[in-house]
Amino acid sequence: MGSNIGSEVLLYLYGTVCVCMILYNTCYNVILRRGEKRLKRTSRRLENEIIGQIAQVQRGGGVSAEHLKTLRRRLRSVKNMLTLDDVLTHIEDSEKQGDWQNSGELAALEAAIEKYRRAISPIIRRMADVYGGRDNLQAAFFAYFVGKHKVLSDDDKRDVSDAMIICFKRNSFYCKVNALQALCALADEEAILKALTIESSSDVRIHEKISTEILLGFSGDHESLIGKLWEKLDDYSEGVQLAVLNYIRFKSGRWKEEMYSVMMDEDRNKELRFSAIRYFARYPWQKAERPIINLALSEDDTKWEGSAICASALASYPDEDAVRTLMTIIHSRNWYVRYNAAESLQKLGLNYERLLDIIRGDDRYAREMIMYRLEENELMKGGEEAK
Repeated sequence: MGSNIGSEVLLYLYGTVCVCMILYNTCYNVILRRGEKRLKRTSRRLENEIIGQIAQVQRGGGVSAEHLKTLRRRLRSVKNMLTLDDVLTHIEDSEKQGDWQNSGELAALEAAIEKYRRAISPIIRRMADVYGGRDNLQAAFFAYFVGKHKVLSDDDKRDVSDAMIICFKRNSFYCKVNALQALCALADEEAILKALTIESSSDVRIHEKISTEILLGFSGDHESLIGKLWEKLDDYSEGVQLAVLNYIRFKSGRWKEEMYSVMMDEDRNKELRFSAIRYFARYPWQKAERPIINLALSEDDTKWEGSAICASALASYPDEDAVRTLMTIIHSRNWYVRYNAAESLQKLGLNYERLLDIIRGDDRYAREMIMYRLEENELMKGGEEAK
């Protein structure tokens, strides 16, 4: 009998816990929804207020001191900062899509929006100090805000750049990524150089592909930034060097001599040399062709990665030397080298007759790779015609 009573008590306790959990989840959802509604109301109110200020500027007035005073106080709350982010995003999207556009008023409207942005610039500069002392999540959000919205005047950019450098020094991946994006949006070349120097010795690293993507978003003069990055290239870690070389590859064809020196330097990390080879695939240069051919023809099986990359690069060199090289390395024992060679031969426009020796030859692997590429090409053409 005692055992039955104990089971009943456990059952009642279990039921009570379940009811409490249901009540907790219900209350939490109600509070969450009320908070969302409150945030939406605040957002709409702030949006209407900002639009009203822009309209006032458009009519020849200025941004009111009361509005700026309110922003200075309210933006200390991250919720209000989120609201401002939403409002500015909506305004910027509307501006791009022409939602407010009347044929004769667009220029005046854009000037009014720009004047509003400059009016709130000192406030955003102050917020850099405020959020610089907050936790990683809030600091990362503020850096994201700076990188997303171009609200800072030239006078205020310097102070905010210094705050972004401090943010970048944090051992937080999101702080580092958002701070570097902000520096690129601010087009502060010296601060970017400083950030990459910090990155080279940091415990928390940004992957080189992410760094390259961020550098591509630089809003200033890319050639000027590349020149300064190149001067400091050897001071950076190999990961940062690779990000810089890839950035150069995507942005400028004016650095052939410098990239050639990297390609030819056998003491360099192989990934850096591979990046230089890819550079000459994007920007063909006669001087670079012979070294690329020599590496492609390497019989050292440990260098198959370089041979494969060179096989792809030779698609940019439509001459007999390149074709003969590709016709040779199509017989490579490595699948990737054969595949890239076949792809390059296809890109160079070699037809079935020109490839007949390979197709009729004794090398089954080379033959199958050529046939695979020819069949794939026919399928792609058929798909295009079907469209």
